[in-house]
Amino acid sequence: MDALASLGRYAVALPTAPYLHLLNGDVDVRTLASPPADAWATDAQGRATGLVHFYAPIKPEWESALAAAGVRFLLYVPDDALLVQGPPAALAALRGLPYVDWVGPYEASWKMPASLANATGVVDVRALLVPGEPPNALVAWLARAGVPARWAGPATPGILGAFGTGDFRWVRARVPASLIPALAVLPEVQFLDPVLPLQPLNYAADWVLQTNVSGAYRYWAADLNGTGQVIGLADTGLDYDNPQFRLRPSQVTSGDLYNTTDATRRKVVRYLDMGVLTGQLTWPGGGGAWDPYSMMDCGGGHGTAVASTLAGNAYGISPDLNNGNALNAQIYMEDVGGLAAGDTCTNGGETLIYVPEDYADLFGPPGLVYNDPVAPVRIQSDSWGAPGDAYDLQARMVDAFIWAHPDFTVFFAAGNEGPSPGTVNTPGTAKDVVTVGGACNPDGASQCFGTQNDLASFSSQGPTQDGRLKPDLVTVADGFSATSSGNPLDFPNYPGNCILPGDHAWAGTSFSTPAAAAAAAIIRQYFTQGWYPSRTPVAADAFDPSAALMRAMLLASGQQLTGTGTTASTWPNNQQGFGRVLLSSVLPLPGDPFDTQVVDNAAGLVTGQASTYTFHVAAGAASARFVLAWTDYPGTLGASKALVNDLDLQVTAPDGTVYRGNNFGPASLGASVSGATFDTTNPEEAVLLKSPLPGDWKVQVIGANVPVGPQPFALVATGGLDPAYGRVVLDRPSYAPGDTVHITVYDSNAAAVPVQVTSGLEPVGETVGLTQAAPGAAWTGSIPLAFAQPAADGVVE
Repeated sequence: MDALASLGRYAVALPTAPYLHLLNGDVDVRTLASPPADAWATDAQGRATGLVHFYAPIKPEWESALAAAGVRFLLYVPDDALLVQGPPAALAALRGLPYVDWVGPYEASWKMPASLANATGVVDVRALLVPGEPPNALVAWLARAGVPARWAGPATPGILGAFGTGDFRWVRARVPASLIPALAVLPEVQFLDPVLPLQPLNYAADWVLQTNVSGAYRYWAADLNGTGQVIGLADTGLDYDNPQFRLRPSQVTSGDLYNTTDATRRKVVRYLDMGVLTGQLTWPGGGGAWDPYSMMDCGGGHGTAVASTLAGNAYGISPDLNNGNALNAQIYMEDVGGLAAGDTCTNGGETLIYVPEDYADLFGPPGLVYNDPVAPVRIQSDSWGAPGDAYDLQARMVDAFIWAHPDFTVFFAAGNEGPSPGTVNTPGTAKDVVTVGGACNPDGASQCFGTQNDLASFSSQGPTQDGRLKPDLVTVADGFSATSSGNPLDFPNYPGNCILPGDHAWAGTSFSTPAAAAAAAIIRQYFTQGWYPSRTPVAADAFDPSAALMRAMLLASGQQLTGTGTTASTWPNNQQGFGRVLLSSVLPLPGDPFDTQVVDNAAGLVTGQASTYTFHVAAGAASARFVLAWTDYPGTLGASKALVNDLDLQVTAPDGTVYRGNNFGPASLGASVSGATFDTTNPEEAVLLKSPLPGDWKVQVIGANVPVGPQPFALVATGGLDPAYGRVVLDRPSYAPGDTVHITVYDSNAAAVPVQVTSGLEPVGETVGLTQAAPGAAWTGSIPLAFAQPAADGVVE
């Protein structure tokens, strides 16, 4: 390591390299036996499931060698191990590879949390299957073990069914605890996850989100208000004749709200009954319109209040003082609420009984929500969860959907179990979501008795069980929102005609979550209307941002809370994440003294690759922030670390000082410190600077360990950056013959941008004349590559 350091290389010892980081404790592979091939348990096809541990971060060619040996890669297990499947003889033969230090079976004790191993009575469990295994054999095994085909009640055994698709499938069942050890032994079972019941997380100042200046609605004034953005909302229902949601003063809606999506509806483009969609309710009337009274949100309903905070807008219908944060965004309502047996609206109330078992059926059923061709949802706000700080199957379901749909940004409430650490709720423990905590409201009627600089005492805190930072950020978590009358067709007899005090006071991270989602709608509108990079809408610059870019933008906007409840020694931290969202710190408009510059890299990195960018900080800059985020591959249940693909952020100052992501100083400093080691736990990293040196700052995104790659990423730089300083961005870190190099140059005051592209074979290179679609737009161009004799032919050889 000293030799590497003398060459200017970063080097650090890896004392945990021989260890498997598993949920119930680390395991040193040097202490594990290596059984012969005939000792492995096999499935009906003669395949065994095992682990292969490598000496170092896994290279793509090593995975290829496993495939050539007839072994299938299933999942990554930290550190540097793969869960694999194949004939026992082929698995045992892998021990001869020079980069493999251990091969062995996947033990039953690794397949469940300790709490499940010690359970008694009847246990509600999700049995996650090994990727590629069909559920039929497991369902049949449960039946032979005496588990009924359906369950009759919450305390009786029964099989709910098989769920999921492709390589991500599970069986949910209530089983006698005595069956758990035998279930874990089955080779087709990858993990046993206890089911936690879901609950709404209820325990709204718009200007706090936009400018933090009372009455200053700067982005609304610029028509940045969520226009063109459709936000999915899964909750107890929506009283859609409320003035904030109805079509017009004299008309509730148009057409069949329940069976037809219509983007011309002012506010609610579709009302989706998830009980019907999942087959738990029968559609009445031979397929006719649903009786709206059966869809009602109970009086004072949670869903109506959350929707009000998100995008309620009564302008032109009623003088409501409590409109939502994304005024012009539209709502795609997913009604998951219902009355459990014996409950009424006044006794028990609605609960989340129709949340689908498979969250893919919530986020993207065929032709609906994400997949709706008329009004596709790209932002989802969910104000519910279950107590539990583990990365469980619920969290993995969410990560799996976002990995497969990388432009889908999901928000979950952190929970209301604060102020103790480790109280964040699942699915807010997912890696790829934005988990939202709560700050107080400066409205004078705050239920948490403070201002927007104070942390709400009820706001759940991190870290997650595997040590990741949560919540990601906070917004105002109490105030007033529209409330349901319990009847979607009783306007104008709505209490108070929907003006204060007819609205209802609420508190909880249920309400900070839609506020954060509303901020995301404004950020997304900024990109989809082409406000970046010119600060004015230029159609040629419009693009659909990735969920990673949306997350990085929100984190980069965070303002540190320093008031009541902020006791952590460093910042960002597990009380408030990156702080309170503030759009005016990250979305520049004409005349603003700061700039935001972004990279949304879809090509990604593999292990050992790096992408380098240069940002020019102007003299006298008060701050500079560099935030990296990526949508990580779904984690492996049973591992003690959820992170799969590890990217690193390294920022080098003009004087050579090196900062590495997520090394933060004391809370009183509110900034990063230099040196230290790379973060190997979180799927976002940041370097936050105050009074940065002027000049060129080099920012590197490094593929430190990418077992499932390539890994796309997003990078946001914001603060005292010089917008007139030209930046060249390539679409990929490396190219091969036959590829095309796509070039983007950001240079706001350039009259022309010729770019010289060279190679080792063609040192003179080719000149690419970039074009600009409109004044202020980015300059773009491309050139093909070939392996041939160099010539001045418009191709780089």
